[in-house]
Amino acid sequence: GEELEEAFVGWGGELARERASDGTSVIRLSNGLLMPAIGLGTAAMGGDCRAAVESALSIGYTLLDTAQAYEWYREDLVAEGLRASGAKREDVWITTKIHPRDHGYSTALRAVERSLQQFQTSYLDLMLLHYPRCWGDLCGRDHVEQGTWRDSWRALEEAYAQGKLRAIGVSNFWPSDLEELGNFAREGPHVVQNWADPLHQDRSTRAATERIGAVYQAYSVLGTQHIHKRGSNPVLTHPTLVRIGKAHGDVGAAAHLVRPPPPARPLPHPSRPAPHLRPLLPSLDPQPFRTY
Repeated sequence: GEELEEAFVGWGGELARERASDGTSVIRLSNGLLMPAIGLGTAAMGGDCRAAVESALSIGYTLLDTAQAYEWYREDLVAEGLRASGAKREDVWITTKIHPRDHGYSTALRAVERSLQQFQTSYLDLMLLHYPRCWGDLCGRDHVEQGTWRDSWRALEEAYAQGKLRAIGVSNFWPSDLEELGNFAREGPHVVQNWADPLHQDRSTRAATERIGAVYQAYSVLGTQHIHKRGSNPVLTHPTLVRIGKAHGDVGAAAHLVRPPPPARPLPHPSRPAPHLRPLLPSLDPQPFRTY
């Protein structure tokens, strides 16, 4: 209905998009770094991860998003795919995340080193705290807490000061956590990552992110999180998005991704090389989507 269509307007955030020298859309972080606005999310790929990374890099993706959470991610295969692609390290933005089982100052520092070794690099572009705390059986029944997210944040700040991390941030933090982080942090946060799509716009977290001067990065922008919650994905078949797609070259559900001003977004992985995405990633004109 009309109310739902109005809700789509500007759901992507309040940040202005810029262009890198190669024409790629980027977002400027509070420390001046330019982060690609669109990236490859690698959750739940399993053994297909390496091939997906190689494919994505071949069609123009320049941001890879992974994590140390072996339950859902294969950071090792992301690293293998990056090396196999032949892409230059400095041309690819690597985001990874520390599992809450590793919260604590010393444990978080060790976690940073593990990812550096995994990618065989001297620096990572962005390291996030994946969750503010353990919940349910996320950290295992025998988990012994070594500290809190606050201790882990101090570790990220140290690694950032040493040049091992170019930017630091958090994922899946509640607005109240972000408020505390904003008061606690000596550096950053530069990025806050959370679930957002047109039907789950996460406005309270986006507002909290803006208040602390961070960039909001959305994941599951095509609605895959709905599958976990309700068993189906209403985003891909929503009549408004379908109509937008048909009116603009039949780009389908991806239409809502390019309406300005967008946040940075990890996208679902490509199953095979897709040449039609080459022009889409750096240059699809967002102007026609303003009316939606």
